[in-house]
Amino acid sequence: MNQNNTRESALALFASLRLHINGEWVEGSTGRGENVINPATGETLGWLPHASHDDLDRAAKAAAAAFPAWSRAPAMERRRVLLEAARLLRQRSAVIARAITLEQGKTLAESEGELAGAIDVFEWYAEETRRLYGRTIPARSPG
Repeated sequence: MNQNNTRESALALFASLRLHINGEWVEGSTGRGENVINPATGETLGWLPHASHDDLDRAAKAAAAAFPAWSRAPAMERRRVLLEAARLLRQRSAVIARAITLEQGKTLAESEGELAGAIDVFEWYAEETRRLYGRTIPARSPG
């Protein structure tokens, strides 16, 4: 993907900002939000919807409802999900890094480094699933 296509693809991400709640991309329920501004140029990149208290409650309830199935998922299934996340980030890294740069004003190299770090985290925890032996290590402090 050339530089212009990468920039255009990154800008397209900002054209469709939504909230992800219970497996669906939705607008904020209040219609409130703010412009996302490129700090280097002042260009408006897109409109970021704000989540309301109701949106946050729906998201929390959806996460709580999904947790039992995830907690029962075998370690190798969790590994597969984490590795797929890393693969998708790597596959889309040029566009995502460009979007980070546009939104935050960082150098592209800095954005690429942050993204590489995120990919490493997903891969690290994917590999940690090989060491889930059904033991719980007690916390240092109560609660």
